[in-house]
Amino acid sequence: MKQITAICITCLFASACWLSVLSNPQAISTQLANSPLIAQQDTSAECCSEPFKGLFMATDLRIRLRLDLYNESVEVPGLEVFGPMNGYISGNDLYCTWYVSSIKKVDENKAIIHFSNELGSETQAVELTIKADSLVQFKQIDGSVLKKVVGKKLAKLPSEFTFKRVKK
Repeated sequence: MKQITAICITCLFASACWLSVLSNPQAISTQLANSPLIAQQDTSAECCSEPFKGLFMATDLRIRLRLDLYNESVEVPGLEVFGPMNGYISGNDLYCTWYVSSIKKVDENKAIIHFSNELGSETQAVELTIKADSLVQFKQIDGSVLKKVVGKKLAKLPSEFTFKRVKK
């Protein structure tokens, strides 16, 4: 009986949190945009010597990109069983976590990589271009579109947007 009560309380708490997010998504966006993690740009020497390594945020879309295209050193949340990978895309409202499944081409300012969703059912080819020390342009070339939860439906994200590097 105690286990059932604990499960019911946990479910009620999770439902209340979800309803608060659905009822006021702008407040969550404002909190995310004003967080110290996002407010600080990474201007360290590492960002210049390894431009495709670090944490990047698209605050307007509320998604993050964690990359290390030089080494498999990134633990993907929920996919730890597969060990370190080259990176992933995730977000509060993003449908599925997308991990780097292959790197097609990496040069000084461009990388063409493939992402797969955590279920393995969808893939996409993406061109990442370094625009400045702290900006990465994301451009979908082929495959499935990223989607996020809006209300009770899935909405497609734009095929091009910009990530901004942030400090860890």
